[in-house]
Amino acid sequence: MVEPNLGFRTFITVTQTGPNKVDGGDEAKTAATLLEQWSGLDQEARTRYEADELACTKLLCIGLVKQVEATTAASRRSEGKSEEEPQAKRLKKSVSSVPKGVWDFRTCSMELAQIRSVLIRLEESIIFGLIERAQFSVNQSVYKKGALGSNLGESFLHHYLRENEIVAAKVRRYTSPDEYPFTPRSELPEPMLPPLEFPPSIVPSQHITVNDQIMDMYINEVVPSICAPGEDGNYGSTATCDVAVLQLLSKRIHYGKFVAEIKFRKQPEEYSAAIARKDANAISELITHQIVEDKLLKRVRDKAITYGTNAGQDDQPIIPPEKIEEIYKKLITLTKVVEVDYLLERLDSKP
Repeated sequence: MVEPNLGFRTFITVTQTGPNKVDGGDEAKTAATLLEQWSGLDQEARTRYEADELACTKLLCIGLVKQVEATTAASRRSEGKSEEEPQAKRLKKSVSSVPKGVWDFRTCSMELAQIRSVLIRLEESIIFGLIERAQFSVNQSVYKKGALGSNLGESFLHHYLRENEIVAAKVRRYTSPDEYPFTPRSELPEPMLPPLEFPPSIVPSQHITVNDQIMDMYINEVVPSICAPGEDGNYGSTATCDVAVLQLLSKRIHYGKFVAEIKFRKQPEEYSAAIARKDANAISELITHQIVEDKLLKRVRDKAITYGTNAGQDDQPIIPPEKIEEIYKKLITLTKVVEVDYLLERLDSKP
């Protein structure tokens, strides 16, 4: 019998919430039927279910999961095996090691769903931000040091961004663990508001940031790909859009730390071995789920078509969907850099 795992639980969710759900007359018979169907799937099909972690977030609503676990445990007992499959033991071990108050990474699928919900909302904000930026020309003067304002020792964008982050710092924006300023923290003022208490993170990782790479990618790759060449004089509006998009991109990419932590907790032995070897390539392979990435890119492309089309006019997208997809591929690449850098230090601060 094939062992039920996270993919099998997703299979139950999808099957039992659809119009053709299995009904064996009672829970035990239904569970047995589902187990038989799962065993008949090939590995490729099972992998697709394993990748659909968002569907897994509905599992608590499916009482059959407990019945299936009971059925499987009984089967394992009859075969003289442990009642729990190794994967379940590993997950329990990793979850039980979490100290109270550390971001509540106790229920991996539910927490991953909450984080993924944030990331999906950020997709929409990023797409809208790019559409807003695309209405202006490249306006390269905004990015050239001294081109706008002879008294500035930096580009107009960097000056605007710094001033924006100084104000944001005063209202404690950058005390939040998911916010990363482009301005060095040492140059930002202390908050005017009283501090908020956040649970401690597993690894002190504020120093792990790719904002310089984000800035370079945005100015040299993203803007030229979505904006008309040349100057149109709308420098203030251009910089306003730039600041909004840059901060969204930074938040989206640095959320990779939370995703990396959950991935670590789902496969602690595999990750720990690669981290101990300082094997960045092995870690990168572990965090990569191509099926999930492909689904993300398709979703972003579909949103770009929906949100970026002038309905009733020429029905042409403001930004070609393939360009939005290419931008997101770059975001995925930088997110993986953040995840790998975070994980390489994961064992330095064990909970």
